[in-house]
Amino acid sequence: MNQILSTKPQSKTKKDKEQSTKKIIRIFAIFLIIFGIGLTSTGSYGFYRSIKEAESLLNVPVSKPIITIERVSAAIINIVVTHDSGISKVTYTINDEEPVQISGQERLEFTKEVELSNGTSNIVVTAEDIYGVTETYERTIEVEQNAVITITQEDGKLKAVIDSKVGLDYIEYYWDDQAQNATHDAVSDNSLKVEKLIDVLEGEHTLTVKAVDIEGKETKKSQKAIGDYKPELGITTDGQKFYI
Repeated sequence: MNQILSTKPQSKTKKDKEQSTKKIIRIFAIFLIIFGIGLTSTGSYGFYRSIKEAESLLNVPVSKPIITIERVSAAIINIVVTHDSGISKVTYTINDEEPVQISGQERLEFTKEVELSNGTSNIVVTAEDIYGVTETYERTIEVEQNAVITITQEDGKLKAVIDSKVGLDYIEYYWDDQAQNATHDAVSDNSLKVEKLIDVLEGEHTLTVKAVDIEGKETKKSQKAIGDYKPELGITTDGQKFYI
């Protein structure tokens, strides 16, 4: 009787446990396979898209900066550079002068006003965009000469000779960038020719001479000069002897 009434649940057999474990492993394996397929598909699509983007970039022609020179007046020009991606830097050279480099600040349009000297000016402009693509533009511009300035060295000084067709009103000269401290010499008789001897500064400096004629037209010329260092003389005494 006692044996019949006993209803205790029987524990799972070892075989049942093995079957349950195998089911769990199969489910987990299927999940990993699905997850792996998903990752592979996503990665493949991303890789495919990258390849297509690279191909499209390679097939697109590279645009270069567009350079133009606009003449504002007889002696003033505007250098204008435009680009659809941004301008990194602009460099221009006039005749044999030192190149001038200016940052484009990644702007789409760049403008620089430049004043030309009388005579023939050969202007070379090079522009570079933010990707390193460059373009060069060259142009020659004539500026009518009403005066001619010649600077030569003579006896340890610089000699400036200014010849004018119509007569000179005044001349100015200064060293380096000290235009605000320029020496101003009026030409009282409106001479057609003026000569000026200018002391050379010690070391390397740049002299700029500007001449304005009676019609108000301006001529300017700059030239580098190297001046010798003068010996220094000092005299002291101890009360009995002099020391030089």
